[in-house]
Amino acid sequence: MEPKTILFPCFMLFIWTVLILIKSFTVRVAAIKTKSIRMSYFRHYMGDVPEIIQVHSRNYINLLELPVLFYVITIFIFILGKVDPLYVNLSWAFVGSRIVHSLIHITYNNVNHRLLAFTVGLVVLSWMWVRFFISI
Repeated sequence: MEPKTILFPCFMLFIWTVLILIKSFTVRVAAIKTKSIRMSYFRHYMGDVPEIIQVHSRNYINLLELPVLFYVITIFIFILGKVDPLYVNLSWAFVGSRIVHSLIHITYNNVNHRLLAFTVGLVVLSWMWVRFFISI
């Protein structure tokens, strides 16, 4: 197996994060155009803000929190030459869980469904970390 295959899920998660950032930006611009929010809100992020902006902003922030641990473990696995099919599959499973989590969050936002997607990702990520530490 080519070691670089472990990097493809990282790239996919990066692309997804950028797409969510763009979506968040378009939601903000639309809210400004419809006067649902004032441009001055973004100076200090204080005051009332429409729920749609909160949801998209929070979703983007979510993609910058737990995934950091994913990027780190992936780099460790790659640098130390531990790439194998299981790590690659686990990486794709984590990325899939984050995409599902985002889609739930920015659409119908059922907290139980979102929690399930989050938990799946956390279990997969924990599995990757534990397996890595056992292997070293």
